[in-house]
Amino acid sequence: MKQKVCRLGILLLIILLIPCGITYLLSGKGSKSSGTKNDSIRIRVEENGVDKEYSLDTYIMMAMAADIPVTYELETLKAQATILRTYVYVVAKKNETNSLKADDIGLQYKALNAAKVSWGEENADQYEKKLLKAIEDTNNMVVTYNDDLIIPLFHPVSIGMTRSSKQAIGEDIAYLASVESKGDVQSTDYMKISSIPKETVVEQLKKVYPDCNVSKDSLEDDIDIEKRDEDGYIKSIQIGDESITGDEFANFFELNSTNFYIETYEDSLRFICKGKGHGLGLSQYGANFMALQGYKYDEILEYYFTQTQVVEYIQ
Repeated sequence: MKQKVCRLGILLLIILLIPCGITYLLSGKGSKSSGTKNDSIRIRVEENGVDKEYSLDTYIMMAMAADIPVTYELETLKAQATILRTYVYVVAKKNETNSLKADDIGLQYKALNAAKVSWGEENADQYEKKLLKAIEDTNNMVVTYNDDLIIPLFHPVSIGMTRSSKQAIGEDIAYLASVESKGDVQSTDYMKISSIPKETVVEQLKKVYPDCNVSKDSLEDDIDIEKRDEDGYIKSIQIGDESITGDEFANFFELNSTNFYIETYEDSLRFICKGKGHGLGLSQYGANFMALQGYKYDEILEYYFTQTQVVEYIQ
């Protein structure tokens, strides 16, 4: 188990390069589902240069405001609240403290005042109440595997199937198996095509890799995809004389994921990208599709995280 979680920690370090919501490097054995009480955890965040301390529930609301569309179904938001709570408990157990800094956790978050402005005055109160209900309705609920808290990865949109840990890091983690996520094909982020002038591609690459030896005239030959996994996610890519990870390349050109193909189009390169995020764990869009079909939040979580249970975290 320890070796598997260490491997997962390596994966988390890699996927920092693309948006995924969870960015904390974990190692060591999973945490048993007992110990830390919901209202005892305090989290310090920085807002406009000022440190402020919040309860776990308020922090979860701030993280949800940053990480998932508040227009999603209530059951989807409940699933997300449970994921975030599970993750914070894992971090608290690892650090052996109930007093955390936002940097310890690594999740994106948005100050509630800023979130209300982005929602608009006419929606602010309604959306705030919706997030609060999602948190209250799942009070102290977490996701476990064999009575251990899981590391609950999530991403915005899958490629129609979520990615398995075996494909991503070469290690089987039971609750990170590949599952079908049909609804994702309806998302506008299921497939995105970006076109960048060849000259711009060369200029940008040479800024970061000055010795990469690429040119506009031979660019389609200078960029060579070395290795993909079976789901199409790029592991490594050759840039002239440089070999870099697919994550580095995707991050550099702000691609939605590492599941992309490259083609020449006139004087540009086109990047045809599938999915958004790393593809592991819960697909938020797919979860919302399930919620629209009438599934409850615990059913959604137990579907995406195979062989898991949604249970109360008891002190």
